[in-house]
Amino acid sequence: MLKLNHITGSKENSKVREFNFCVHPNCISVILSPSVNFLDELQTILCGTEKITSGEIILNDCNFYDKKKKHRVAAILNEGNLFEARTVAENIFTEKSFISIGNPKNGKVFQQLLNETGFSLEYRDKVEGLTSERKKIVEILRAFYQEPELLIIREPANQLSYNSFAIFLKVLEKMKRKGTVILCLTSQWEESIKLADEITVVVHDRIQKTYQAEEVKKDPSILGYLLMGAQDYMTSSEWEKKEIDSLRTLSINIQKNASGHDIKNVLQAYSQYLIGELSALSGRAYFISRKQNKIVDMVGVNDNNGNYAPHLKKRTIHMILEQEDFFCMDHSELTFYDNFEEKTIVSAMLAYPIKISTDISVLFQFNFNEPYSLSKRQRLLIEWVAQELAIILENSQLMGHSVLLRESYHRIKNSLQIVISLLEMEKESIGQKVTESSAIETMSQSYESTIGRIKSIAQIQDLLTKSNFLNNLMDMYSIVNAVCSFYKDNAKITLKFSDILIPYSKAVSIALVINEIISNSVKHNYDMKNELMIDIAARKDQNQIQLTCKDNGIGFSVKKKDTEMSEGVGMSVIQSIICFELNGAVDFRNDNGALVTIDIPLESLLPLDIQEHEKG
Repeated sequence: MLKLNHITGSKENSKVREFNFCVHPNCISVILSPSVNFLDELQTILCGTEKITSGEIILNDCNFYDKKKKHRVAAILNEGNLFEARTVAENIFTEKSFISIGNPKNGKVFQQLLNETGFSLEYRDKVEGLTSERKKIVEILRAFYQEPELLIIREPANQLSYNSFAIFLKVLEKMKRKGTVILCLTSQWEESIKLADEITVVVHDRIQKTYQAEEVKKDPSILGYLLMGAQDYMTSSEWEKKEIDSLRTLSINIQKNASGHDIKNVLQAYSQYLIGELSALSGRAYFISRKQNKIVDMVGVNDNNGNYAPHLKKRTIHMILEQEDFFCMDHSELTFYDNFEEKTIVSAMLAYPIKISTDISVLFQFNFNEPYSLSKRQRLLIEWVAQELAIILENSQLMGHSVLLRESYHRIKNSLQIVISLLEMEKESIGQKVTESSAIETMSQSYESTIGRIKSIAQIQDLLTKSNFLNNLMDMYSIVNAVCSFYKDNAKITLKFSDILIPYSKAVSIALVINEIISNSVKHNYDMKNELMIDIAARKDQNQIQLTCKDNGIGFSVKKKDTEMSEGVGMSVIQSIICFELNGAVDFRNDNGALVTIDIPLESLLPLDIQEHEKG
């Protein structure tokens, strides 16, 4: 067994820091990383050319370096670790004198070695005349002959043909059965799947996750996904849950707008969230008053090893604020470390300024241990957080003024547009994660439904930005008409409404219900020969509002009617809003097409404080 116990390299900006890893007996283990610099440094440490400043390396319960001195560690590194002027045999039988190598008995040993491995080489050929592939075969034969306790391999498929690599895999299996601990360092995920029993993914010099080979073979996209910088692989249902959780967080923030927030706690929460999403080393957030030209408050999030998140100098902060866009720099720039107040181990920094008002700004700072490239999805996430943060900070100070309230609705709409963009990106990447056409179609429909719901909410937020704020009421016709605009290319929709006003707090709920009904009608009648027609009407009497939606489609399936009423996210949305939030009733039946009738008590549309007053 090989154990790397919290080892740190000796380089000034070491990529290997507090690295903890274990290779089990009878196992071919792969460390897979897109960072060549990390793999290079780990290789030099294991080969003894770089010392470690902390931690320890244990091989089979003994000091690793003692084992290495006794030649119990072998390596295949693609670096030409051969004596070019000597023969194949002289490079393989390194413990024998050059005189004894010519002994016929050693020729028999060499032939036995070829028979056992399956390779083919000439005993007396000079290495300098061999191709790069045959030189690597010499390295493989030498390692096999030595029967080491540990074999370190770098990029195992490099320089080998398909047939030679297949033979190499069999050789590794034989060495594993003989008790050799095998560790492979590579940036190629395809070859990892072919040779490994365990695959450990390292991104940004951190272990993301360790997989069993059988698990990866079922879905190789796991590795590609993690190597792109994601924290963990998620199935489609897990992705959907994550996006729903994001929406719930968004909703909670909106509900809390009127209550105010502790600024420091808000900055801390969002900093930690973004550090996780970006796989950053550490981070810091600054709350800045431009008029006073000072940092009012700040929070720092240290890395997992307790390393301090460095402060940016004031001149750097002001320079980034003036830029008003993403700002990146790394240690390749001569003045990089001049931007920090303290000495630091970070090698790259990403900053994003957020203008809250003419006076107040927030600056996020994220630190990395290597140059960082921001993906489109990560950029959208940061922008989404910026919108949310702006809403919270604005409302904690300014709620109650109609102009500022309108700006809050505008920011909420922008936040929802970013969420829509994220979901559309995930929908477009389904084909990269799933191969079955039926599964792709089902997942695409799920994403389309979710996107449609969020678009409805965003449309209502847009209406709120254009409304007057004197009575906090909206025309129901305007709400429904806004939702119908999304489906003008799918159906001919006719509206017949009485003058019905509803409070802002119920506008989104009504919009979601209408969206679900129209979406369901379009979905189930997409292939009908005649034009799909949907009639929506609403009337009000003294006690309630009745809303009816009727189409000329195929109607509800009689056999599946019960399950249609109880299952599916769409029906759950309708029933939870109408029956539980609004204390109303909903009826689904067929009348030369589908007919949905909704009854909503007028008292359910009153503001909560008036409802409580009337109950009292």
